[in-house]
Amino acid sequence: MKLDLPGASVRVVDGTFAFVWRGSGALDMSVDRCTSLRARGHGHQGEVQLIFQFRPEGVEAGGMVIVRIDVPAQYAASAERFMTETRVRYGIVTPEDDSNQEETVSRIPRDDRHWITAPAHADSEGLYGEIFDRIAAEPAS
Repeated sequence: MKLDLPGASVRVVDGTFAFVWRGSGALDMSVDRCTSLRARGHGHQGEVQLIFQFRPEGVEAGGMVIVRIDVPAQYAASAERFMTETRVRYGIVTPEDDSNQEETVSRIPRDDRHWITAPAHADSEGLYGEIFDRIAAEPAS
């Protein structure tokens, strides 16, 4: 199965999703690790974004990988067929309709062992708090 888009492609070969962004990079993820595959409206009228969610082996919470692919309107029907075929063939769950729900923004705790940079300076902590408060109070439209 394959989905070719301007600037990107997704293929399923031997139980592996092969994502390629032309001129940017590539990512291979096992189909067995895909916990959901969904689409949501994105950008201009008719454009969608495919959202693939993966959970690493042996991880029950956290540690997820999310891959988003922007799909121009003229490719939306092909993307829908690709998603349907992939879900059916590999038993990937179709999540409940959450198109009206906003994604929450959260911050990795400073003491998390997966945090890959040094803790923010104390002066920055106040700024981070203010930014997250604004996001919570004034969600994007």
